[in-house]
Amino acid sequence: MVGVTVVKLPIRTTSSKPYDRGEHGVAFVLVMVLIPVVLIYGGALLQGVLHDARSVDLEQKRLKAYYLARSGAVAVLQWAQSNSVTDLLGQQSAPVSLGEGAFSVEVIEDADGSIIIKSTGTVDGVSQVVKVRPQPQEVAFDSALFSSGDITLKGSAGITGQVMTNSSEPGSISISGSGGIRIDGNVYIGPQGNPLEVVVGSNNLNPFAVVSGEISNLQEARNYPTPLLPDFPNLPQVRDGGPISGGVLKVEGGKYKTYTLTEGGYFQSIEVKGNGALYINVGSADMQIRTRNLDISQGHIIVQGSGNLQIYVEDSFSIGGSSTVNAGGSLDDVTVFHRGSETIDIGGAVVFKGSLVSESANVELGGSGAVTGHLITGGSQVSVQGSADAETRLLYAPNADISVKGSGYIRGAVIGRTIDVSGSAHVTFVDVDLDSIPVNLSGAGGSAGASKPMWL
Repeated sequence: MVGVTVVKLPIRTTSSKPYDRGEHGVAFVLVMVLIPVVLIYGGALLQGVLHDARSVDLEQKRLKAYYLARSGAVAVLQWAQSNSVTDLLGQQSAPVSLGEGAFSVEVIEDADGSIIIKSTGTVDGVSQVVKVRPQPQEVAFDSALFSSGDITLKGSAGITGQVMTNSSEPGSISISGSGGIRIDGNVYIGPQGNPLEVVVGSNNLNPFAVVSGEISNLQEARNYPTPLLPDFPNLPQVRDGGPISGGVLKVEGGKYKTYTLTEGGYFQSIEVKGNGALYINVGSADMQIRTRNLDISQGHIIVQGSGNLQIYVEDSFSIGGSSTVNAGGSLDDVTVFHRGSETIDIGGAVVFKGSLVSESANVELGGSGAVTGHLITGGSQVSVQGSADAETRLLYAPNADISVKGSGYIRGAVIGRTIDVSGSAHVTFVDVDLDSIPVNLSGAGGSAGASKPMWL
């Protein structure tokens, strides 16, 4: 420890005593002694201040780089709420400038096969890396009706099961009719909604009197993402022969009123008309068929064997009259994946037993048609009317305005943007077998705006 000597220096006063030159010399010597001490300790102090300043500057850059990296990871997580993050596997973004630095993101596969989002933020040459593992949310299909917006019930419509909406806006659930309208189940509205304002009736109808259960709030809004189709397989074009010419298969009467297909492949078009019957023998394995167009305007497709059939339709899919698809089978036997944009009209007395997944098409189910299986679409309109009977298990159209009119009947869970049930139409909830859903809907029913990530 350095000792400190307190020296009393001479002070010039107005006294008449002569100034002592010896005292002046002592003061000068003391100053000369102190100067090296000040230089040594002052230099050390300055070095410490400069080091601390550099440390603070480096720490600030590290902190900024960390938050840049986290921003990049969060951006990918938000994108993954309505898309499949596996589509980005193995890809790396170019640097994205933001504020005083930049970040880049890549999606990699961990040693255990899980997906990792790795994001690197850089500020003035200082980099920080963050990693996050997206966690799939529990899928929830537990209501007869779910809408992200309005639900309208009119006439003598009936609902058996829970009714839910994300909306907290007044009048989001509107109930009107002359009598017979009924909801056998609980009703849930948006987290911030007032039940007395959100659920309303008309024509002196007390909406609370037609609900057998409770009316309460969702704990948090739900998220049902847009469905994503799997990649269409690259298949060899089928060989010509029999009713196949130029890649076009026609089964429509005459010599080829019936035909049996025993192998998959790529077709320019498949047409089954004139009460023709196309037998597809899949054997004990799955079979894949890809076609530009599928036209079953008046015909029948019969699936044979213990395997499953996947039909990939690039453009148009039409079915009508009294056509049937897999009428004697189960809903797991057939899945039609559709990438076209034209409306799919399932009318007449059609019987379709299987699942239909469309990327963006509107769907109309009318007449006395019957569909047994999942109906999934990213389209904006779905209509079930007439005496149509849809044992859909899951009618999943989160971007669509769904209407169920006339004496239409749906058994399953209905997911839409808005839902209108009128006339004597009825919707009855049936449990959804999640393993039977032909596309990945991970996160469906989870909290809106959340993906439950695990930061590593």
